[in-house]
Amino acid sequence: MPKSVKFAVGGVVFQAVMNALVGFLLMALASDEADHGGDGAGFLQFIGLLSVAISLLLAVCAALSGKRLGWVRTTVVVIEVVSIASSVFALFSGSIPSVLGILIAGAIIRAFVSAEGKAWFSA
Repeated sequence: MPKSVKFAVGGVVFQAVMNALVGFLLMALASDEADHGGDGAGFLQFIGLLSVAISLLLAVCAALSGKRLGWVRTTVVVIEVVSIASSVFALFSGSIPSVLGILIAGAIIRAFVSAEGKAWFSA
């Protein structure tokens, strides 16, 4: 595995772990909100479940990246593009730390669409 792809897969693992943590936190907040009669519990629950599902998908992609499957590259690139779009929206909403998400996703995309990345996942 090329060095750039290996580092990008490390970034995918990091994102998978962070997405899982955020997802479980959101589901806990949704449960607390529902217990106290809040109106936004359903939406928080949905976003939490979506975050955990994306986390599982990223973890599977990271685990299978050594097998050089083409769909892994495509899946990761699509998820990272959505991540950048989400982070840009958050940035315009005033969330300065979302710049880190944009940088990480950009680095992962760069490695996965590079000549080395294409060669690795097309074999």
